[in-house]
Amino acid sequence: MTTEKKVILIVDDEVHIVEILKTMLTPFVDTIFTAHNGLDALNLVKKHSEIDVILSDIKMPIMDGMAFIKNARECKIDKPFIFFTGYGSEQYMMDALKYGAFDFLNKPHFESLEEIVLKALNHAKKTNTSSKQDGETITAYQKLMKSKKTE
Repeated sequence: MTTEKKVILIVDDEVHIVEILKTMLTPFVDTIFTAHNGLDALNLVKKHSEIDVILSDIKMPIMDGMAFIKNARECKIDKPFIFFTGYGSEQYMMDALKYGAFDFLNKPHFESLEEIVLKALNHAKKTNTSSKQDGETITAYQKLMKSKKTE
Protein backbone atom coordinates (compact mmCIF):
# COMPACT_ATOMS: atom_id res chain seq x y z
CA MET A 1 0.00 0.00 0.00
CA THR A 2 1.46 3.37 -0.99
CA THR A 3 0.52 6.69 0.51
CA GLU A 4 0.83 9.95 -1.29
CA LYS A 5 3.67 12.17 -0.11
CA LYS A 6 2.70 15.57 1.26
CA VAL A 7 5.07 18.32 0.14
CA ILE A 8 4.93 22.02 1.01
CA LEU A 9 6.96 25.13 0.31
CA ILE A 10 7.43 27.83 2.96
CA VAL A 11 8.48 31.28 1.74
CA ASP A 12 9.52 34.08 4.10
CA ASP A 13 12.49 36.42 4.33
CA GLU A 14 12.54 36.03 8.12
CA VAL A 15 14.57 32.88 8.87
CA HIS A 16 13.06 32.44 12.36
CA ILE A 17 9.52 32.44 10.92
CA VAL A 18 10.52 29.75 8.42
CA GLU A 19 11.93 27.65 11.27
CA ILE A 20 8.79 28.11 13.40
CA LEU A 21 6.57 27.05 10.51
CA LYS A 22 8.77 24.06 9.71
CA THR A 23 8.57 22.93 13.34
CA MET A 24 4.79 23.34 13.38
CA LEU A 25 4.21 21.51 10.10
CA THR A 26 6.82 18.72 10.16
CA PRO A 27 4.41 16.25 11.84
CA PHE A 28 1.88 16.71 9.02
CA VAL A 29 4.01 16.58 5.86
CA ASP A 30 6.75 14.46 4.34
CA THR A 31 8.91 17.16 2.75
CA ILE A 32 9.30 20.90 3.33
CA PHE A 33 11.07 23.15 0.87
CA THR A 34 11.98 26.69 1.90
CA ALA A 35 12.81 29.95 0.15
CA HIS A 36 13.46 33.48 1.38
CA ASN A 37 11.93 35.46 -1.49
CA GLY A 38 9.39 34.98 -4.23
CA LEU A 39 11.92 34.61 -7.04
CA ASP A 40 13.71 31.70 -5.36
CA ALA A 41 10.32 30.19 -4.51
CA LEU A 42 9.14 30.48 -8.11
CA ASN A 43 12.26 28.67 -9.30
CA LEU A 44 11.69 25.91 -6.71
CA VAL A 45 8.07 25.40 -7.74
CA LYS A 46 9.06 25.23 -11.40
CA LYS A 47 11.73 22.63 -10.57
CA HIS A 48 9.73 20.54 -8.06
CA SER A 49 6.30 19.70 -9.42
CA GLU A 50 5.70 17.49 -6.37
CA ILE A 51 5.10 20.59 -4.19
CA ASP A 52 1.45 20.44 -3.16
CA VAL A 53 0.92 23.63 -1.14
CA ILE A 54 2.71 26.98 -0.87
CA LEU A 55 2.81 29.08 2.29
CA SER A 56 4.11 32.54 1.54
CA ASP A 57 4.68 35.84 3.23
CA ILE A 58 3.59 38.87 1.22
CA LYS A 59 6.23 41.47 2.12
CA MET A 60 9.63 40.16 0.97
CA PRO A 61 12.63 41.52 -0.90
CA ILE A 62 13.44 40.74 -4.54
CA MET A 63 9.93 39.42 -5.33
CA ASP A 64 7.01 39.82 -2.94
CA GLY A 65 4.22 37.31 -2.43
CA MET A 66 1.75 38.94 -4.81
CA ALA A 67 4.31 39.02 -7.63
CA PHE A 68 5.17 35.40 -6.79
CA ILE A 69 1.58 34.13 -7.11
CA LYS A 70 1.02 36.25 -10.24
CA ASN A 71 4.12 34.79 -11.91
CA ALA A 72 3.27 31.28 -10.74
CA ARG A 73 -0.21 31.53 -12.25
CA GLU A 74 1.25 32.88 -15.51
CA CYS A 75 3.48 29.77 -15.56
CA LYS A 76 0.36 27.58 -15.13
CA ILE A 77 1.32 26.62 -11.57
CA ASP A 78 -2.03 26.03 -9.90
CA LYS A 79 -0.96 25.02 -6.39
CA PRO A 80 -2.93 26.25 -3.36
CA PHE A 81 -1.30 29.37 -1.90
CA ILE A 82 -1.72 30.24 1.76
CA PHE A 83 -0.57 33.78 2.44
CA PHE A 84 0.51 35.21 5.76
CA THR A 85 1.64 38.70 6.63
CA GLY A 86 2.21 41.02 9.53
CA TYR A 87 0.65 43.78 7.42
CA GLY A 88 -2.77 42.29 6.80
CA SER A 89 -5.34 44.35 5.00
CA GLU A 90 -8.50 43.80 3.05
CA GLN A 91 -6.71 45.02 -0.09
CA TYR A 92 -4.07 42.27 0.27
CA MET A 93 -6.87 39.74 0.71
CA MET A 94 -8.64 40.97 -2.42
CA ASP A 95 -5.40 40.93 -4.42
CA ALA A 96 -4.63 37.41 -3.19
CA LEU A 97 -8.13 36.24 -4.11
CA LYS A 98 -7.73 37.67 -7.62
CA TYR A 99 -4.91 35.17 -8.17
CA GLY A 100 -6.74 32.28 -6.55
CA ALA A 101 -5.20 32.22 -3.07
CA PHE A 102 -6.47 29.38 -0.90
CA ASP A 103 -6.31 31.22 2.44
CA PHE A 104 -4.84 34.21 4.25
CA LEU A 105 -3.41 34.42 7.80
CA ASN A 106 -2.14 37.29 9.89
CA LYS A 107 1.42 36.78 11.12
CA PRO A 108 2.36 35.75 13.79
CA HIS A 109 -1.06 34.27 14.63
CA PHE A 110 -0.66 30.74 13.29
CA GLU A 111 -3.15 28.99 15.59
CA SER A 112 -5.19 27.55 12.70
CA LEU A 113 -2.22 26.93 10.40
CA GLU A 114 -2.18 23.13 10.70
CA GLU A 115 -5.90 22.88 9.92
CA ILE A 116 -5.60 25.21 6.93
CA VAL A 117 -2.54 23.39 5.55
CA LEU A 118 -4.29 20.02 5.88
CA LYS A 119 -7.35 21.40 4.03
CA ALA A 120 -5.07 22.80 1.31
CA LEU A 121 -3.24 19.46 0.99
CA ASN A 122 -6.59 17.69 0.73
CA HIS A 123 -7.71 20.19 -1.89
CA ALA A 124 -4.45 19.80 -3.85
CA LYS A 125 -4.77 16.01 -3.90
CA LYS A 126 -8.41 16.18 -5.00
CA THR A 127 -7.53 18.72 -7.69
CA ASN A 128 -4.84 16.37 -8.97
CA THR A 129 -7.39 13.56 -9.31
CA SER A 130 -10.52 15.54 -10.15
CA SER A 131 -11.27 18.94 -11.57
CA LYS A 132 -14.28 19.64 -9.37
CA GLN A 133 -13.87 21.49 -6.06
CA ASP A 134 -15.22 19.90 -2.92
CA GLY A 135 -17.28 22.27 -0.77
CA GLU A 136 -15.50 20.99 2.35
CA THR A 137 -12.22 22.57 1.30
CA ILE A 138 -13.60 26.10 1.01
CA THR A 139 -12.06 28.14 3.80
CA ALA A 140 -13.53 30.95 5.88
CA TYR A 141 -11.29 33.35 3.94
CA GLN A 142 -12.70 32.17 0.61
CA LYS A 143 -16.29 32.51 1.92
CA LEU A 144 -15.53 36.05 3.14
CA MET A 145 -14.02 37.05 -0.19
CA LYS A 146 -16.96 35.59 -2.12
CA SER A 147 -19.34 37.62 0.01
CA LYS A 148 -17.26 40.77 -0.65
CA LYS A 149 -17.51 40.18 -4.40
CA THR A 150 -21.31 40.03 -4.25
CA GLU A 151 -21.71 43.21 -2.17
